[in-house]
Parts: sequence; C-alpha cells; structure tokens
Amino acid sequence: MFARIKSVLFISVFLLILSSNAFSQHSAGLGVSILGDSDSSLNSAMFSYNYRPDSNMGLEIYGATGGSDSYQGISIDLDYLVGSKLKLGTEVGNTFFYVSGGYNVIGVSGSGYGASVSIDGDGAALGVGVDFDVSESIESGLSYQRFFGDIEDTNGWALVFRYKF
Repeated sequence: MFARIKSVLFISVFLLILSSNAFSQHSAGLGVSILGDSDSSLNSAMFSYNYRPDSNMGLEIYGATGGSDSYQGISIDLDYLVGSKLKLGTEVGNTFFYVSGGYNVIGVSGSGYGASVSIDGDGAALGVGVDFDVSESIESGLSYQRFFGDIEDTNGWALVFRYKF
C-alpha cells in the first residue's frame, strides 16, 4: 500500500521538477469527491494541490477519505484515495478547460454478515474538467474521471475550492 502511494508522489514530484516556472501558479484547497458505480457511491472529503507551469498544462495531486455506503447488507468504507493527474487544456478568460490522465491508489474496506475485509488497488484514470477563477486568490474546480485497472468501471466526481499562492 505505502509503496504505491510513494510511487504516486514520486511521479508527481518528478513532473513538477520537469516543468517550467515562467507562469508558475500554485493552489491548494479542500472539496468533496464522489466515487461510485451503478451499485454504490462513496461521498468523501478531499484535499487538492494544483500546479500550473503554464496556461495550457497543470498537475493536480489529491487525496480523499471518509466515505461510506452499503450494498446488499454490506457496509463499504473508503479508507483512502491518493492520486495525481496531468491536465492539458486551454484557457478561455478566467476558465481553464482540460482533459486529464493520471494514476490512483485506493483502499476500501467492507464488513457484513459477520466478516470484514480490506482491499487495496491501483489504476489509471482519464477525465475532463474545468477550473474557474472565482477571484484573484480563489479558484474552484469541477472534474470527472473514469478509473481503470483494479478500480475499473468506477466514476469519480470532484468539486474543490483552492487558494492560489
């Protein structure tokens, strides 16, 4: 589990080092995420760090925890979700429209019928999103991701508010 999280963080830091600092905009904040499929959904609190080295590219590192749901008598809990995604898009006024590709690590636990289990997984994600400047120092972001690999057929939505610095 921790080796996977370290991999996500290493890839994210590597991409940060490679990027240019000419435009260089940083932001960090909190929000909500919804992970689910046709049977259940997990609503969670999340954090987000966003780095934009230029007006057409960004890198977001995020994490979520705390969601729970039940399905056919089984309680499902999101222990953690950690990921990063590269954003490529265009800026129109104070709005950044983008497509994204990234990698995620997830931990889920379930209990019911007298048994419990914890499962870790990982996989890629593709998505779309929009970041909007609310003011000079606050931005909001709305994104959708489709997950693959161990978390295949899972959809993810996120709404975040970040402080720019």
